[in-house]
Amino acid sequence: MQKFASHLLTWFYAHRRDLEWRGVLGKPANPYHVFLSEIMLQQTTSATVHDYFIRFIEKWCDLPSLAQADLEEILYQWRGLGYYARARNLHASAREIIAHYGGRIPQTESELKKLRGIGDYTAAAIASIAFNKPAVAVDGNIRRVCARLFRVQQIQPDKDYAALLAPFMPDDADANNSPYPATINGDMVQAMMELGSLICTPKKPKCKQCPLNFTCKGQDIAETLPMMKPKIIPKKQYCVGFWVQNRHGHILLHKRASKGLLGGMTGFPLSAFHDISDGDINVDAIKLACDAMQTLPITISNQQMMPIKPISHIFTHIKLTAFVSAGYCDTANANLPPDYYWQPYDKITDMPLPKLMLKIYKAVIETK
Repeated sequence: MQKFASHLLTWFYAHRRDLEWRGVLGKPANPYHVFLSEIMLQQTTSATVHDYFIRFIEKWCDLPSLAQADLEEILYQWRGLGYYARARNLHASAREIIAHYGGRIPQTESELKKLRGIGDYTAAAIASIAFNKPAVAVDGNIRRVCARLFRVQQIQPDKDYAALLAPFMPDDADANNSPYPATINGDMVQAMMELGSLICTPKKPKCKQCPLNFTCKGQDIAETLPMMKPKIIPKKQYCVGFWVQNRHGHILLHKRASKGLLGGMTGFPLSAFHDISDGDINVDAIKLACDAMQTLPITISNQQMMPIKPISHIFTHIKLTAFVSAGYCDTANANLPPDYYWQPYDKITDMPLPKLMLKIYKAVIETK
């Protein structure tokens, strides 16, 4: 047990990357930086997160400033990072911490998991890295390292991986012998992550350079592990995106319901999504989708399919083909439903538009 931790931590201290959210070697990291980065890093690589993290820290330097920020501004700064529910959860959790925890980020896994958007992994990572609490965090990198170390050849839930690793986490003897006892638990979690990122990679793992090769049972079949559930094949669907302009040059926008696809996001109105059967898109169905806009209390004239190529966009579970239908409304019409409103044309790009909406915007602009 001590040999495991000693070898891994010695390697980590020699090879750890300087990431913006990490503290100085041997000193606890800023809890706010850890909290922010771990939510950003959910389903996203550190290379992608880096610039977003810097921008957030520059704009909202601490938790109170983030909690006081307008959600729309947070979503705007989040543009391109994807999985926008994380941004909404981040904002809600920041406000929860201010309101119910005196502005101090909870230190235990159990309390952290009470916050929106924080599950087992994120709670363990924050507790260990920010507060040096003993914890076993299991992300994609750690899952891979663990499966190879213990030669796990069946699909396993993360709790089982955590149970396998728990006996090898630092103990009191490790802490007493460590040059950095104040951060040893967080260092161990980060060392496992770093090992997966730099050495125990999905393809061509560098087994000869691994500090744990003396105890690894799966070196000979490393690239086949871990066993994973088959990837979900995205279903093919199509929809129509509507670009409606009024006589004042304003564009019709729709704030979507908080739940569901693109939940809570603002963008151009969309029709319902329809399945594509046998690789064909039914032209009559597209027309019906366009006609659906007539249910709004506005009169749209000259509506027609734009002569542009269909827009392709992939969500986690949907491969979407989006057509753009342009229309003109000769009145500003104040009697819109509360989730629809007119936005000045030159202010469109100031909105926190998700990628699909940006593609629709670009397609329209390129036809003008």
